[in-house]
Amino acid sequence: MDGNLVSIHDMFENMFISGESYHFFTENDFWIGANDIQTINKWSWTDNTSFDFSSWDKGQPQNNSGPLCVSSMMNGARWNANDCFISKPYICELKVPMCSEGWTYFESTNFCYKLIQHDATWNEAELSCKNLNAHLVSLHSYDEALFVTYLASNITARNGDTCNDYYQTWIGLSTPDNNTTWDWTDGTSFDYKNWGLTEPDLPGKQNCVVMWIRQPCTYGWDATPTEWDNLQCNAKILNNVCKKARSV
Repeated sequence: MDGNLVSIHDMFENMFISGESYHFFTENDFWIGANDIQTINKWSWTDNTSFDFSSWDKGQPQNNSGPLCVSSMMNGARWNANDCFISKPYICELKVPMCSEGWTYFESTNFCYKLIQHDATWNEAELSCKNLNAHLVSLHSYDEALFVTYLASNITARNGDTCNDYYQTWIGLSTPDNNTTWDWTDGTSFDYKNWGLTEPDLPGKQNCVVMWIRQPCTYGWDATPTEWDNLQCNAKILNNVCKKARSV
């Protein structure tokens, strides 16, 4: 296997990996690729990528005479430095060029996804995705919706925002006939839905759809797919998620 212990470079990766670990492990934590083996108290990844993100637990890492290796807690995705010779489950990462730079691959669907941040109407957001040979995201299962929730939660809070704020994110769903039928821009089947309470509403007035994303200021937030709301298509929304087939 041509891989390494997993390296983690942003909040989305950290939360997604922690969430996936529940499917495979029964222990409290698992090894990731961070360590200070080469230089004590200087942390690096086994794959030599930049150590540009961290999620240390309270009081971690302590200065040590090392070397130490890093494990991630399944509950909360916080990191702890441990004796490297302790036996723990672990997650490996294979570098497979399946998506263009800046896109994220999801194995369950075999598609690539990208969060874009610029104020846009629904039609403008779809056009921006088309310019990338993609469409606004279509969602077809709980797992895909959860993946996109994690991806879209990796957003930048604006001035004055709080941890309780929610952010609207365009998805590729719209109705041509007053909420009777709903269509995805990529032409795929409408076979999954996650409407919020009383949604969709106002037939004929709000024909395009957003998902609500909570700003994850703290770890341990409720990891469930976020609910959908229909809006006027000319509303200016900061976030949208594009989806396209992976590179062959």
